[in-house]
Amino acid sequence: MNNKRRLKLVTYLSSNNGTATWLTVLILSLCFILPGVTWGETVPQPSALIKAAVDERQQGNVEKSIQILHSGLQLHPGNLRIKLELASSYFANEEYDYARKLAQEVAVHEDIPDVVRNNIKQFLTLIAQRQPEGKSKSLSRQNINVFSGYDSNANIAPADQSIDIGELTKDSVQKNDSFYGLQYDFARFTPVTLKQPQQGESLFYHAGVSLYFKDYLDVDGSDIYFINARSGAKYNFSKQWSLQGRVAMTHIGLDKQKLVNYYDLSSMLDYRFDRSNLSLNLEANFKDYYDSDDRDKNGYHLSPSVSYKFMLPKQVIIRLKAGHTAANLKSTVHSYTASEYGLNISVPFTLFEEQRFIVELGTGKTSSYYRGIETHYRDKRQDTAYKHSLKLNALNIYQQLNMELSYNWYKRHSNHDIHEYQRELVTLSFKYPFGS
Repeated sequence: MNNKRRLKLVTYLSSNNGTATWLTVLILSLCFILPGVTWGETVPQPSALIKAAVDERQQGNVEKSIQILHSGLQLHPGNLRIKLELASSYFANEEYDYARKLAQEVAVHEDIPDVVRNNIKQFLTLIAQRQPEGKSKSLSRQNINVFSGYDSNANIAPADQSIDIGELTKDSVQKNDSFYGLQYDFARFTPVTLKQPQQGESLFYHAGVSLYFKDYLDVDGSDIYFINARSGAKYNFSKQWSLQGRVAMTHIGLDKQKLVNYYDLSSMLDYRFDRSNLSLNLEANFKDYYDSDDRDKNGYHLSPSVSYKFMLPKQVIIRLKAGHTAANLKSTVHSYTASEYGLNISVPFTLFEEQRFIVELGTGKTSSYYRGIETHYRDKRQDTAYKHSLKLNALNIYQQLNMELSYNWYKRHSNHDIHEYQRELVTLSFKYPFGS
């Protein structure tokens, strides 16, 4: 880029009153709210969810019925009755592929009564009559996310999109600022009807686009936008095993200038236990910068990782992740290897009898080792970055509208002091999903 930013940076210690105000509001809110929470005890029972969904379906509100049962399945993932009722609602909405898939998932269980198994066979026959093989109905989903917040170190913001922020002058860093932004996502899923599928076997294709922009009020050089297009497929070859792959292209612009194109190839092998998932992931990312001064950063990243997700009683979910990245770029100064570890805990609870919330706590550590030696230094660069996060999600506060309040804390240590920084980020966002 033409306006190069050089870094002469010391460790940042925030003293801005804005952050303190945000955190005070958040902490006081939680102090007043959490004592009144009934953890897990007010989770809607399957029978109540099914009754409400059936009533909505009988009144012609099929979409509402699907929404209730889909939420119920997230709360009670092993409940076969909810799956069958959700299949019936999908059938009423002429979404036959999803109705067929759910019915087949229930039919493979050995402990269901014979009368239920026979009813499922008749149901599958009726689906086949309504929708001949090869005429699958696609499903589209869209999401709009409007957000705003406060950033204690706005010049570091492009790092959110995995952009090398380069070097910044001491005068241009550590500037706090407010921001606002908008994100739009569109995804389309197309099931493929398989001939004589085995138990639990299914296949679908997916494609989508995303648009994102983020604008700072005062700080220059951190406004960012990206356009993402992606496509892939997922194949479930049994009740436990699944394999999916994806290709994607992302165009990123910084400060109203074209910056870089990312090309991604990724795959994931997943095994489902009764209450947990184990996933093996492999991602390759190719970078192509526009400006000739950035061409030394061109190259690829190869990132294998493993993740494990398991559910505890009362719908508490814990996610563990460990990964490794090898960045092979044109310049050895920018090339590196990195190890990453992360932990995330998700705790749902209910307030006011029916309003659902989710609290998420996250922490992570990344250690990076660079191959080349930078100018003015005698040793190779080594970084250790930490990230801690706290999120409060309010689900379906009004007509499927979701709200999220998040706090993120970043700190990077380095044996090259010009790459050290600290940052706090507070964001309030409203997300509205819709589709057919």
